[in-house]
Amino acid sequence: MGEKIRGKEEYFILPENVLGILLSFGKFRDEGEFDLVGLLPCGYLEYITKVVNANRHLRAFAYPDMGEGEISKWKICRILERQLRELSCEDGRCFDVVKIRKFGAGRFRLYVKYGPAVHRE
Repeated sequence: MGEKIRGKEEYFILPENVLGILLSFGKFRDEGEFDLVGLLPCGYLEYITKVVNANRHLRAFAYPDMGEGEISKWKICRILERQLRELSCEDGRCFDVVKIRKFGAGRFRLYVKYGPAVHRE
């Protein structure tokens, strides 16, 4: 599944293989918009929401920027948005813009503009 972000104490929400797919699109275009639920493995958003809520007492799952109490699916999306915005590699930031917005019941759209470290012509 996910893992701790290097240099951070928090658990990275997005599964590694999905991050790889998302980054691979950046080789062919400078931006993309995705159905987040469709991009994730079936049932993953519900699963990770339960995992985070069951483990909030652990530092890796605390997410202090989300406040006290239960984390909703929308808050999971907000955590993911921040994590992707902060993601970088040796050549620089992976994304220049990351936005997640709600559309429909329980659906979310992920918009990214790839950074030069990912988007190469």
